[in-house]
Amino acid sequence: MRWNADRQIAVTEKETVLYDSRLKTAANRLSQELFNKDIFQTFQPPNKYTGNLNFY
Repeated sequence: MRWNADRQIAVTEKETVLYDSRLKTAANRLSQELFNKDIFQTFQPPNKYTGNLNFY
């Protein structure tokens, strides 16, 4: 359902929708170098994996 809703938004509002965090990070980095602004302004890259699996 999420993908369908995102596709509908992308088609109607011309918004770019990506799910790959590595691609978003690279696109924002290049956009920042070229245009001094992020393409995905609300995107936060995932935190570094710590190996800690303690959920409590």
